[in-house]
Amino acid sequence: MSVEKEFYCTRVFAENLQSKKTININIGGARSSKSYSILQLILYYFTSQKNKKFLIIRKTRPALKLTCWTPFLDLLQNYNIYDYCFVNKSDLNLQLINNIIYFRSIDKISKMKSSGFNYIFIEEAEEIDYETYQILKMRLSLQTTKQEPNKMFIAFNPVQCWIQEKILNNPQEMKDVQVIKSTYKDNPFLSKEYIQMLEDLKYQDENLYKIYCLGEFAELPNKIYTYKMIDNYDEINADEIIYGLDFGFNNPTALIEIKIKDKIIYEKELLYQTGLTTEQIIEKVKSLVLPNKYIFADAEEPRLIDEMKQAGLMVY
Repeated sequence: MSVEKEFYCTRVFAENLQSKKTININIGGARSSKSYSILQLILYYFTSQKNKKFLIIRKTRPALKLTCWTPFLDLLQNYNIYDYCFVNKSDLNLQLINNIIYFRSIDKISKMKSSGFNYIFIEEAEEIDYETYQILKMRLSLQTTKQEPNKMFIAFNPVQCWIQEKILNNPQEMKDVQVIKSTYKDNPFLSKEYIQMLEDLKYQDENLYKIYCLGEFAELPNKIYTYKMIDNYDEINADEIIYGLDFGFNNPTALIEIKIKDKIIYEKELLYQTGLTTEQIIEKVKSLVLPNKYIFADAEEPRLIDEMKQAGLMVY
């Protein structure tokens, strides 16, 4: 295959390409070119290297298709590469000779057990948690060369989240991390109207202006509550324990445990899985919930709630 075409890119692309670090954290405001530049870089590796496996991930499949899958297919079309690829639209896989890219949402990652990769891109990384990040980092395990080291790329808007607390503020974590900051000013392809809209945030909401225009850390406005990640949840001797249950099939069934201690609320996700039948939900909830504890469930499923009560669970 021989394809030549001019490659328009930004400073963000160049800094990710030139980075010598394993973890590359791209912090930027709206339309700063961070995500698009990483997709361009993935395309560059995809077409210039051999025997490589890529993983591109976002929390949900609809968001993944909108922000990663479709833009990447557009890139393949723009650079006349699409017709050389095997495109699996149902599984969201792309293959070019002996290179393959997997596009996956978080709930699909657990089904790719023992899979290793050379390159991983986490889009909108503030949507996932630190534990998932650590698991993904351990998947950078395929053999490679010194000239083509395995790398992870992370992109997110600078909202306050685990990335700031667990990585950026942790000197030990930062030893193999490259931070690449960007704003809309790094993207020369934006319209004057869009730039004006971003700059007008200054007069509308200070936090939104900091996050999306200046690319600076701030809290999103109108948050219902603030939170932080902890490592000792299981050691907390709670005054009260209850459970929350949301039913789903195509969408995940979700179960959380809630501990209350000295008026502080602690939460832990116990279950987040698609495709569960009623019998499987009952079986899993029984195995995860402590005896004689209240479960507050999705009110839209009274039949399922009644079946769980008949199975001996305290569901309301």
